[in-house]
Amino acid sequence: RLLSIGGLVSGLTIFEMAIIPSLLTNSEVWTDMEELAYEELEKMQTLFLSMLLAVPVTCPRPALTWDTGTLSMASRVAQKKLNFLVHLKSLEDDCLAKQVYEEQIKNGWPGLALECQDICKEYLMEDITKEREYELKKKEWKKKIKI
Repeated sequence: RLLSIGGLVSGLTIFEMAIIPSLLTNSEVWTDMEELAYEELEKMQTLFLSMLLAVPVTCPRPALTWDTGTLSMASRVAQKKLNFLVHLKSLEDDCLAKQVYEEQIKNGWPGLALECQDICKEYLMEDITKEREYELKKKEWKKKIKI
């Protein structure tokens, strides 16, 4: 019995440390993602968790994510976007990436900045794109947005 629990933990660790990062590479800049893309990512996660737990694929997703302590793929992407935005805000003023971010905010252009505003509203968080500088350090911020 202990061997199966160890296998489950190992499988989840491999999933979180190898598969998820490769699936979500550069997802912080995936803007205007269609719902279908999120659904496909969710299907992949559901398939993996179903196989790992040896349950049918028809097992409800909330049950799988609750029992394994995993996030939905949409939440993972949102988390990565918010973390990336905090990183952009912390860059030097002469950095091109920060300048693009500031132009997006100033002109209301679509992109990462507006999506992060929407994410903050959805998760009932303070809008991190406001003018004032965000006081939290990156580690504190990552703890705060652990969705």
